[in-house]
Amino acid sequence: GKTYKLICLVSTAAQKISRKGNKFGSYVLEDYTGKTEIVLFGDDFIRYGNYLQQAQAVFLVGCFKQRFNQGEYEFKLTSISLAENIKRQLTNQLQLEIDVRNVQRGLVDFLEDNVKKNPGKSSLRIILSEPKENLKANLITLDSGIELNNELIHFLNEKPEIEVQVTAV
Repeated sequence: GKTYKLICLVSTAAQKISRKGNKFGSYVLEDYTGKTEIVLFGDDFIRYGNYLQQAQAVFLVGCFKQRFNQGEYEFKLTSISLAENIKRQLTNQLQLEIDVRNVQRGLVDFLEDNVKKNPGKSSLRIILSEPKENLKANLITLDSGIELNNELIHFLNEKPEIEVQVTAV
């Protein structure tokens, strides 16, 4: 089947023992679109169970496979990573579109400091826009990149006037 990739939060994690004495895990996973429950048995439980702890953000890769019953499908995990590691590995470009009227010294100082403190492989593209005249200027880092980091994410979350786009590998 088709491979699916998603970042989600483990909202509930429970390790249980079956009637036959085998350990398994039941997990509720949430993202912005909803939530679902997955159950891991056997080797999958041993391989992936430690990643699926309550309140942990994870990056899942898997596909839907047909179960033993005709017409029923289950999501089969092929890999799990901690979400905090994925932002480093998979971010190709961070693009910020900012209306020139919203450019202030504090914004410039923060971005300059954050780029210096967090060098990385992702390019940073800043688009300065002037909506009245419909003008745009593109600024792109050429020499050095940036590593997406929590401080930057929190800063941008507090700035709804900045349009953010993240391009993944």
